[in-house]
Amino acid sequence: MVFYLDRYDTFIFDFDGTIADTLPLCFDSFRQVFLMFNNEEMSDDNIESWFGPSEIGIIENNLKNKADSKRAVDLYYDLYKKNHSSFVKPKKEINSLLLALISSGKKIAVVTGKGRISYDISIKELELEKFIDYSIASEDVVNPKPNGEGIIKTVNHFDTSLEKAIYFGDSNADILAANDAGIDSVGVSWFYPKTFDVSPTFLSASPIDII
Repeated sequence: MVFYLDRYDTFIFDFDGTIADTLPLCFDSFRQVFLMFNNEEMSDDNIESWFGPSEIGIIENNLKNKADSKRAVDLYYDLYKKNHSSFVKPKKEINSLLLALISSGKKIAVVTGKGRISYDISIKELELEKFIDYSIASEDVVNPKPNGEGIIKTVNHFDTSLEKAIYFGDSNADILAANDAGIDSVGVSWFYPKTFDVSPTFLSASPIDII
């Protein structure tokens, strides 16, 4: 890909599947929660079909007994934290990209559909706090992706222009959110091969493409 780094001053990233390969951990944590509380063995496809709300929303929406919600959510976060290092490994190329952006004076943000608790766990476990200037989690918006609300809030936070911001993501919802916000996008395949039903501004198979 041909990428013009100097065109942008604000680099906004999705998290799951973009900055970190956290989806296997999410699937495993959900699977254990629903096995315990619903007595059902859920496949990755079953769980992915529920994506949209945060982890809390997914659990509350799909529990058979709503009275179990708090215990189920607590178990999810316990599993997510306990098993993080087993499932999620740092990706050297992503750290290199983030460091290069910082060295070039770029602003770095994350706009994710994750809940704040799991986002903070992952950022700390992967030692990424030093790279991220600003973040939006699911609790910080009224309208989740593919709505562009989180991206627009981030652009406004940095007091930059839409033309100077770009969003990186691995899903159609990410590209649609960038389109809704009116900024350029990069469809990434940094962990697994990806196809997009909607065309991003750029495609990237490796973080090194950007630098």
